[in-house]
Amino acid sequence: MAQKLDVDRVSLYNWKNQLLGREAPASMKRDKGSPAETDRDELERQVEGLRRDIRKLQLEHDLLKKANELVKKDLGVDLPLLSNREKTTLVDALREEYGLTELLARLDLARSSYFYHRSPIRVADKYAALSSWRLWATVRHARSYP
Repeated sequence: MAQKLDVDRVSLYNWKNQLLGREAPASMKRDKGSPAETDRDELERQVEGLRRDIRKLQLEHDLLKKANELVKKDLGVDLPLLSNREKTTLVDALREEYGLTELLARLDLARSSYFYHRSPIRVADKYAALSSWRLWATVRHARSYP
């Protein structure tokens, strides 16, 4: 501030002594300027690390909550003890919110196992059309018209 007003530091100390007396602490230290760029970079790295930690904890929370809904075991859910099929249904439930690789890595589920267990879930019964045809034929012949 003294540099802005073009005032000498000695003048500031003299004014302080006149107005406040010598017993007031002399705490007018030299301003070293703004924090160094390295301090700012370090703080930004810490912020990024904290954001990653928050995302990781949010993923953990969502996995446990969704697993509790889907699996419905009495004593709670332990993610490593889930079967691959249960993990697959869990990944499918949370896939819109999180990336596939992130979910698979957290659940320790191989990508090939995920797609292996997902294929029977996605494929409809291959005999469903035939079953509906048989049902229709049975119902049609069951009705008799005079």
